[in-house]
Amino acid sequence: MTISAVMPIYNTGEQLYKTLLSLLAQTEADFELLMIDDCSTDQLTVQIEETFARFDPRFKLRRNEKNMGAAPSRNRGMKMAEGEYLICLDSDDLFAPEMMEIYSRTLEENHAQIAIGSFLMKDIRTGETSLIVPQARPGITDRVFSLKELPDDGLNLWWPIAWNKMLRTSFLRETGIEYLALPGYEDLYFGFASALRADRIAYCPLGDALIIYLVGGSGQLSYRADPRSITRSIEKLLIEESSGNHAHAICQIMRELIMGVSQVLGRPAAEDQKQEYLELVKKLVAEYTTEDSFEEEACRIRRRELLGVL
Repeated sequence: MTISAVMPIYNTGEQLYKTLLSLLAQTEADFELLMIDDCSTDQLTVQIEETFARFDPRFKLRRNEKNMGAAPSRNRGMKMAEGEYLICLDSDDLFAPEMMEIYSRTLEENHAQIAIGSFLMKDIRTGETSLIVPQARPGITDRVFSLKELPDDGLNLWWPIAWNKMLRTSFLRETGIEYLALPGYEDLYFGFASALRADRIAYCPLGDALIIYLVGGSGQLSYRADPRSITRSIEKLLIEESSGNHAHAICQIMRELIMGVSQVLGRPAAEDQKQEYLELVKKLVAEYTTEDSFEEEACRIRRRELLGVL
């Protein structure tokens, strides 16, 4: 089997039907979809997933015994995966017909461990769209590359999310990377850890959106997530990278943490969570960086601000 797609499902309702239809229309037919139902209580969701599982053997339905959340559900699905390549998808997005074909071809032709693609962000309330394309670094990202070849901002070239990249299943199993069960931002550790440990990353052809990421739904909690999950993910990454004495990787991780503080503090969250988040950021900045850690002056300035020097 070529591709395994893992999809946690919880009360997605009518949108699930459109999502699964867009997978049914894929030009790459050699795939399995592992639908991990996380104890849905919505009967429409249950009926839709059961219908697809009944009429197409590629749509494999597995039910959790108890509600576990997206991260443990993804981890469960990844352990079941039989495909050479693996991608984690959300149950309320849409997929271009060539999505699986382009991702898998990029991996195969480049002998890559990770393939990263573009996506279209669409607000379902306003209809506004925005094409999100991985940032290019001429001479590096136009071939197979690794983060070791990129400067401090290497991790900022694409989003640390589950569904804008396809990976070799063997790479995931060799590295043991899994999703962290945290209240929000559960993609962050997985996205950064996989990129940091890969020796061969390749961009899919840029410009065409492979996935339509739908935002603005009433059930989406992306911007109400616990910001402390960010520092917990980053701390785990730093511990892992410092044990291998990977100084450049630590700089790349810390840049993302430092430069993201203003954005995170501007999002809705409980004030005590924000305060604890900020204190954890300061702790990590003091422990893992020095004044000369970063190439960018903006990072050095932000570091000083966080430590209260300015």
